Amino acid sequence: MPNTTHLENYQIVGDRRCGICKQIKPVSAFPRRKSGRYAGALLHCCNDCNLDRVHAWNKAHPGATAKRNHAKGICAPYSESHECHTWIGIHITERLALCYFTKSYQMPFGNPGYDIVNKEGIKIDCKASHLRKTSRTGNGWQFAIDKNNEADSFFCVAFGSESDGKPLHAWMIPSSEISHLKRLTIGSGNRSIAKWIAYELPIEYIIICWNKVK
Repeated sequence: MPNTTHLENYQIVGDRRCGICKQIKPVSAFPRRKSGRYAGALLHCCNDCNLDRVHAWNKAHPGATAKRNHAKGICAPYSESHECHTWIGIHITERLALCYFTKSYQMPFGNPGYDIVNKEGIKIDCKASHLRKTSRTGNGWQFAIDKNNEADSFFCVAFGSESDGKPLHAWMIPSSEISHLKRLTIGSGNRSIAKWIAYELPIEYIIICWNKVK
């Protein structure tokens, strides 16, 4: 039952002032509490400010949400979630990078912008993709770059199909080449792969590292 002392927090029409940006917005622009004693009540801030607040908290507490979910049994750690697409991207590929780039160190889980720093101090963001259909007529790999300007380079590993996840290609691509992209797509055909040959890493050693960490 709504708290009768603060009925204005349960209004469904009208306007309300955001407690952070101080702008007056319709109540539809404010999130509502999903559970607890005050379920259904409007938050004190609008959707935009609340999103900024959540992002700031996650940045200040990297990995905290995932650890809490693991403790509550909501989801398993990435190292145990083989069926999860992030298992290959986080648990495998970051460990593969640490093996390949010797004397590197791994950033805390959830670190914004990059995952490891190698011995030269280069900040590396690790990306992975299984072979998939990337167009109406062709297959390839897609890496979520998300216009990341924090990393110096991107370690992109192209795996086979999900049923046969062996690495097929790996690239170390400078940020200057792809940081402006939301998503990098590399087709499985020779012409597409040849465009990135200058940044391709020896697959033989990648396989050696993969056999160590899988």
